[in-house]
Amino acid sequence: MIYMIKNRLKLILILFLSSCSIDLFEQFSYREIFIFYKGYIAGFDSDVISQEVFDKYEYSFANVKIGRGAASTVVLAYIRDGVYEWRSNDGITIYTYNGMIIETIGFQSDFKIDPFDVLDQSLEGNDFITYLEFKNPDLYRSKVNNRVFKHKTHNKIIDRLGGEINAEILSHSFRLPIIKWKGENQFYIYDERVIRSEQYIHPNMPVIKIDFYLK
Repeated sequence: MIYMIKNRLKLILILFLSSCSIDLFEQFSYREIFIFYKGYIAGFDSDVISQEVFDKYEYSFANVKIGRGAASTVVLAYIRDGVYEWRSNDGITIYTYNGMIIETIGFQSDFKIDPFDVLDQSLEGNDFITYLEFKNPDLYRSKVNNRVFKHKTHNKIIDRLGGEINAEILSHSFRLPIIKWKGENQFYIYDERVIRSEQYIHPNMPVIKIDFYLK
């Protein structure tokens, strides 16, 4: 009976997705579509990095979740001028600057933004401008209005390597006037480092959550 119910749920989901606008599928790469579909069938269990798992890694790594999909791991390949280059085993490359995603390679909808330091206290509470570009659809270098400020809750207890830590939360609001896209990113700070980011990089993609584990 349970098997039959699961099959019916899968069939209903497939019919639902088939009836949706093709735009839904254009929002994700083929890898992301699989994660999206698998997530809704199997549920969205959280991926937890234990101290034992952390100790097994020789190099720094990060745990990446796209929307509510399954997590994957990227490993730190290089650090150049403060920019961290993270690579996955399936050809995805993510560049971060102090925990903020500034460029991606390998997604169907890649993006690139002028880097800035979310930890720079001189930026806090002030409006400033950067420039952004992305693909699919193509948007050439365009102005973004930014503001960094403390989140209304300021701090949050989060699980970390089998324990709990009290992380400070910084928010980054952005607005891209040319396409009327706006959103808010969150950065979790502990020991003067960004240990987690929740960031929107493209209007057709869900939030990307990254937990950083630096050696």
